[in-house]
Amino acid sequence: MTLLQGAGTVPAMAGGVTGWSTATTASLDDYLMTDDNGCWGSRWKGPYIAGVSADPWGNAYIINADQFSVAGSPLWILSAGPNGVVDTQANSVTIVGDDVGLRLK
Repeated sequence: MTLLQGAGTVPAMAGGVTGWSTATTASLDDYLMTDDNGCWGSRWKGPYIAGVSADPWGNAYIINADQFSVAGSPLWILSAGPNGVVDTQANSVTIVGDDVGLRLK
C-alpha cells in the first residue's frame, strides 16, 4: 500500500486500526503539482493547487491510495483530528473518533 500524505507529521494509528501503512509513502504534492510519469499526457492541466499543507493540528492529511482500484472499498482523505491519532480503519465506511475526513468512494 502507498500512503499519500500532505505536509506535516504522519499521524499515529490507534491500537487495532488496520489498513493504513506508512511503509511506503508518497507526497500528495508529487501527484497534484506535476505529471512526472506522463500518466495524463496532453490531458494534464495542472498544477491544480500550490501544495498540500498540514491539517490545523500540524499532521499530514492522508489518503489510502491503494483503494482507488479496489471495487467496493472506501477511499478516504483523512485528518487524524485534534488528538493526532487515526481512529478510522482504512476500509471503514464511516469516520471514527475525532478523525475528520472526506469519503471519495
